[in-house]
Order: sequence, then C-alpha cells, then structure tokens
Amino acid sequence: FIVVPYKIPRRCAATYFPEANPLVPVRSVADKSNTPASKSVIISVHPSDAPLRFDYDENA
Repeated sequence: FIVVPYKIPRRCAATYFPEANPLVPVRSVADKSNTPASKSVIISVHPSDAPLRFDYDENA
C-alpha cells in the first residue's frame, strides 16, 4: 500500500476494494447480511525501508 495524505479525521483511513480485501479476514462478516465486515478494520501504518517508488506532490 502507498500512504497518501488527505484531509480526513485523525485515526481514519480509506482504501479501495478489492485491493483492501487482504485486510479483512474471510470469516469476518455481518451476522444477518453475511457481507464482509470491512467498515471497522484496525490497521498500523509504519515507514518502509523500501526505496521510494511513488512521488506524491501535495501541491498538485
């Protein structure tokens, strides 16, 4: 994943699906609808030691 800053509330994150599917366990579903429980997923964001692969210009 690549972290891109947006003006959203602290402690919130957004992602696209199906790219985020690996973050939600297959058996984690709503009781009645059996839909994936993807509205409340705990994540951790840490700096990577990998070489920079994406340049983000916040002024663009």
